[in-house]
Amino acid sequence: MTVKNAIFLVAVAASPSLSLGAVSSSNIEGTWACDPYTMNGKGLTIAVVEQHTYGNGGSYSELSTSTIKSSGGGTVIAKSGLSGSWLLANDVIELKFTSGQFLSSSNPNYTLEMGQHALDLQLQKKNWSKMKVLEFHKRLVTTPVDPMYKEAKVLVTCHRTN
Repeated sequence: MTVKNAIFLVAVAASPSLSLGAVSSSNIEGTWACDPYTMNGKGLTIAVVEQHTYGNGGSYSELSTSTIKSSGGGTVIAKSGLSGSWLLANDVIELKFTSGQFLSSSNPNYTLEMGQHALDLQLQKKNWSKMKVLEFHKRLVTTPVDPMYKEAKVLVTCHRTN
């Protein structure tokens, strides 16, 4: 997380009078391309680029590309997709995933079957996600609510593509 993002999060959290105005589903509906964001864990750095599509009937789909760098110097690029439903409640986007598909890996030793198995296990542990909306006009800025991993508590900035 950059210093700028950390300062923004603190400012938002400390300013109960700060108001975005009423966020409605129509502010969120559409397709959003997200800027890369990075998560740092034990011996790994994961850079993620996502595209989210929030359908006007509550359908949801996501395509993501993750670049995983180990402290040992290896890099793997993996692509996956999720689908399900979404709703907006109290400035929080709530996602429920009904399926996931592991699409590719740059590591020939990590097969599609292995990736699909890992994704299925992750969805069995947690098949939902919540994101607090911090900004929604020219761009959509969110931060996870109760992420599975503390390293995933990052700002995600997206721009409308349609």
